[in-house]
Amino acid sequence: GDSHKNVNNLLMALRSLHKQKRPFSFDLVLSRPHSNRLLEKIRKCISDGVRINLIQKIERENLLSLYRNSDALVFPSLFESFALPLIEARSANLPIIASERDFVREACTPIQTFDPNSSTSIANAIDRFLGVKSSENRIHDAESFLNEVVSD
Repeated sequence: GDSHKNVNNLLMALRSLHKQKRPFSFDLVLSRPHSNRLLEKIRKCISDGVRINLIQKIERENLLSLYRNSDALVFPSLFESFALPLIEARSANLPIIASERDFVREACTPIQTFDPNSSTSIANAIDRFLGVKSSENRIHDAESFLNEVVSD
């Protein structure tokens, strides 16, 4: 739940993928104390239909089982002093989708990377991992752009 963990951008990316009807479910592990505001955002995503399983406390054995039963680890962190989840995921031979940061490259070789400051970049990296072909962005005239933005 710490700000450098970058959960807000991850949630925006998951919302975007959900709107595009991408086939995913997401286990979100928050092991440290976190703000009520962040929990509200997560619960709002869940109530809007984003398939997130919020895990607030997990024992080590269950965490290793979670790694074994997952398709990938998504690690949106902005910085880490020691990126233990990356090392654990690497040890479990779990594909890693992570921020394009030096600390990530020091711990592992991710299968996909993204700009952690961009929820669009995070969503695109997950799409690449899922094998979803990206479509070119449409060029809008002002009226159609405003109609699409207002409808969202």
